[in-house]
Amino acid sequence: MAVKRGVSLYSYQQAYYTGKLDLEGCVRTAVETTGAKGIELIYEQMPIDRYPDAIYPEITDRGVSYWKDLMAKYGTVPVCMDSFIDSMIYKGRISYVQEQVQMMEQDLALASKLGFSCIRVLALVAPEVLEQALPAAEYYGVAMGLEVHPPHALNGKWMLNVAELARKHGTDKIGLIPDFGIFMTGLNGAQLHAARVTGEKEAVLAYVTEAVKNKENFGKIIARAREMGAGSRIMGALNNAAMMNRYSEPALLKDIIDVTLHIHGKFNQMDENCEETAINYREPIEMLKKLNWDGYICSEFEGQRAYHGQDCPYEEDEIEQVRRHHEMLKRYIGE
Repeated sequence: MAVKRGVSLYSYQQAYYTGKLDLEGCVRTAVETTGAKGIELIYEQMPIDRYPDAIYPEITDRGVSYWKDLMAKYGTVPVCMDSFIDSMIYKGRISYVQEQVQMMEQDLALASKLGFSCIRVLALVAPEVLEQALPAAEYYGVAMGLEVHPPHALNGKWMLNVAELARKHGTDKIGLIPDFGIFMTGLNGAQLHAARVTGEKEAVLAYVTEAVKNKENFGKIIARAREMGAGSRIMGALNNAAMMNRYSEPALLKDIIDVTLHIHGKFNQMDENCEETAINYREPIEMLKKLNWDGYICSEFEGQRAYHGQDCPYEEDEIEQVRRHHEMLKRYIGE
């Protein structure tokens, strides 16, 4: 039983999008710079097959062989495939439950072909979709993990309902995937840095950082920042935090550990000491070790998105950020 390390290739999204890395380049980089063995993939973002050979969720036998050869070449394990049940795919209405179940079944089939043991399901997907898709999950041998992502919390009713659903059916094919964003203690470090490099006043940055750290009322913080003349990037960061920052106590992991399939190691900014500037990693990992949890924490870097925009001259080094993240994980896991 051990906490293991992996990388979501989503972490290299900017390098992939700009052509600096292809799919194999992402896998190779993850292995060479972190030593991690687990691989998480958003297939829709980094498809193996493309038109006219095949269109998601279809894949050719050649595509399956390519992926399996890639995993063997680098000694990696496919641990989680991210699924997006597009409930807004039809104009003017939300897709029906049965339509969402069909989408889930298609993703389960694809994940099975590629050797993944679970798929990540977005938090907005209703538990009844998971329940109706359970026969397919059992058939394909792939678990469905609902992501515990802010503003949801570990002890939120929606998540506890999914946990109880898994227990009711006595199945390991329904569960939860906590995202480390639920352990966020301050403002997104990448957003703060992006504001700084685009000219935000240091007085504003100092005020909002300290106020959020001290858990002051977000309404008051936003009003004061506006009075101080804060720019759009800081106001956006504050509004996002007001909606999304819902801290979960790490001790709550014990209540859902039996249905925890996988974990997203969300992070936005690693400093020079290989610490996340605003997310508590030490205590949750200590709790996972205490509970003898056996599974992968896959790095999920999102900080690069903070620098998008023509006003920002800075581009974050995704590869270095992921490397630092794994230095931290190794330290806390005890490797």
